[in-house]
Amino acid sequence: IYATTGQFGGFKGILRSRNAGKTWDVLAGASRGLPEIDAANATGAGIYAPINSNAVFAVLGGKLYVSGDAGDTWTPSGAAQTDLDRIVGDPAN
Repeated sequence: IYATTGQFGGFKGILRSRNAGKTWDVLAGASRGLPEIDAANATGAGIYAPINSNAVFAVLGGKLYVSGDAGDTWTPSGAAQTDLDRIVGDPAN
């Protein structure tokens, strides 16, 4: 389970649970390739994790971030867009 956190322009991290929500890890900071906690203009706008995959996609501060290892590390997608405001996934996946 994944969730983006923060509002009003402040990033509070991406939350990840590997045990159906019993405990949560906070994913943030340069060591993970993500903005730091309380980074301005990095509010999460959504996250998508396909079923049975280590791929995870998140929109943070208008940019698309991608993880190929279940959220351990992230990279900006490289897309020129910086005004994304949401992400949607295929409900069949």
